[in-house]
Amino acid sequence: MWTPATSPVAVRTPRYAGRPPRRPQPTRRGSRRMFEIAWDALRTPGLRFDLPSSAPPVAGLYPATAALCQTLALAGRSLWVDQPSRSQILRWCRRHTEARLVASPAQADFTLVTHPSRLPPLYHLNIGDGSDPATATTLLIQLPMLDHQCELIWSTDRGKGSPPRALHGLPHTFWHQREELQEMLPWGIDIFFLHDCSLVALPRTVHVEGSLPLSG
Repeated sequence: MWTPATSPVAVRTPRYAGRPPRRPQPTRRGSRRMFEIAWDALRTPGLRFDLPSSAPPVAGLYPATAALCQTLALAGRSLWVDQPSRSQILRWCRRHTEARLVASPAQADFTLVTHPSRLPPLYHLNIGDGSDPATATTLLIQLPMLDHQCELIWSTDRGKGSPPRALHGLPHTFWHQREELQEMLPWGIDIFFLHDCSLVALPRTVHVEGSLPLSG
């Protein structure tokens, strides 16, 4: 059973005329089940989804991250990874996803950050072109854990929603940069946080209010 933290952080989904998160499309290599999990996570932000336990496909890449990459990295789409060109993770992405690897996160439809210390500034990412916010990058961030000292309180236009997990390990600048992006809605970035066989989604439309002591 979920118990609210002593000093909770309020999170709400605003009512605005922008577009909802883009429905992801599965690749031939990705599973239909993983596709549905990704979409459900975007529709229920903050709720942790747990996949069946499995071993990492390669050192430094969580099973949930690998499954999400295989499912969402479509042929004709682009992927940036925070790894050197000869790393095992990048080799795995070349072999097991259909996306084209690019040299800059500003060019990517999907941005994979395998460690939060290597997260680029959010304003360096693609937040969508002038005519279509849905062309923005989808950001995948691996975290050292998804449960830590407390959880957050989640509320939506439909009432109190599912409680999101604590997000530990993010740079101190992350929430400030994301708050600035909120002023540009419907342009922005949809985010998946991943650890081991679990994931949590944070769509661009969700506002986070209050201090966030769990980052850093």
